[in-house]
Amino acid sequence: MIWRAWQSEAIPLAGLLIAATGLVTNQRILMAVGLFWWGLVFVAGRMAQHTLQRLEAQLSLPVIVAEPGQTVAGELCLKNPMPWPLMHVEWKLVLPASIEAQGPGQVLRPTGAGHQTLTGHSWVGPKEEIRIRYRLAGSQRGRWPIGPGAFTLQDPLSQAELIREDQATHYLTIWPHRYAPPFDLLDRAARDAQRRTPRWAFPDPLSIKSVRAYQPGDPRGHLAVYATARVQQLMVKETEPLTNRRIHVLLHPKTAAGPWYAINGDLFEDAICAAASLVETALAQGFVTDLWATGAIPGQMRGFHLTARHASDVGTLLTALAWLQPSGTMDDDVTRLVTSLLAERGAAAPLLIVSPLWPEILTASLVSQRRPGVHAVYIAIGDTAPSPLPAGLVSCWRFHRGRWSHA
Repeated sequence: MIWRAWQSEAIPLAGLLIAATGLVTNQRILMAVGLFWWGLVFVAGRMAQHTLQRLEAQLSLPVIVAEPGQTVAGELCLKNPMPWPLMHVEWKLVLPASIEAQGPGQVLRPTGAGHQTLTGHSWVGPKEEIRIRYRLAGSQRGRWPIGPGAFTLQDPLSQAELIREDQATHYLTIWPHRYAPPFDLLDRAARDAQRRTPRWAFPDPLSIKSVRAYQPGDPRGHLAVYATARVQQLMVKETEPLTNRRIHVLLHPKTAAGPWYAINGDLFEDAICAAASLVETALAQGFVTDLWATGAIPGQMRGFHLTARHASDVGTLLTALAWLQPSGTMDDDVTRLVTSLLAERGAAAPLLIVSPLWPEILTASLVSQRRPGVHAVYIAIGDTAPSPLPAGLVSCWRFHRGRWSHA
């Protein structure tokens, strides 16, 4: 609770002055009026402080993750437990400038400020509870603070201004926009990776699914010798091929070769949208997806690595991408992430590199040395594809403002 109270001394001093004048002039009525005036202000001030101590204010935001443009409902609640009314209650809700607000009251947008205020006035009766319902929507990805929500009360007798704020931290996460990649982008990358991987790199190219009775035309090599001897009947093994359904996405959203703060906002956001589109599609197609990204998110300031195994886990990756911000150590972090990636990679798993600028560390550590098991696909952002392309790339695609094209 944050509260402040200020009280003008003019009215109580005037009451004491009138009482003192009545005492000097021996006019009891004047003295009684002055004391009554001073006592009334004193009682009103005590009532205001007591009201502030017991007043309950709460900001509610049931949905904390939303799609771009999705409308989210919220509520600002004020409960008056006292047997007297609260007059001229002003409520305020501070919001980021990129969040659109709909609800009662009016929206105040200071010029040049990064925030806006949703404000209005209400009358709260004795032991009454009021709820101000509003709706929020945002089109820009990010982790946006909602609040604080505050109520300001004014007591006309004591001229006191009391403020009650909700101190809980509320954040609304807006996921990045996603644009479906070409249908065969991921499958083609996986097939190319498997085709370039030697057969001995797999632990076992076939898996025995079941054993069944022999039928004319079955390959002799599939005969199950022990099962045939046991049941005294020709039996064959029914097999299925093993495939490595794993994809790595490496996001390095640096947009300029100079200092990290020289950022092209459009390229930065496009890179995040491309990575979000790839991980969502990969999980929907049954791939185990590893997301490696440079930049900073809350709790991980030097890049991060997240793994999702099921389509229901896509929210974890999209939330991390929504929170991602550039950092001054992105060039150093990509080296560390690549080292960890090479240590954890499995055989025949394609690597999708999403970056506005081709990181030279990748040429040195992944492509030029032709490391076994490294099958890189570059997703260029905008018109920033390197020329010529590194010779070791499996393929190159371009993503620009929601559109995919094969380079």
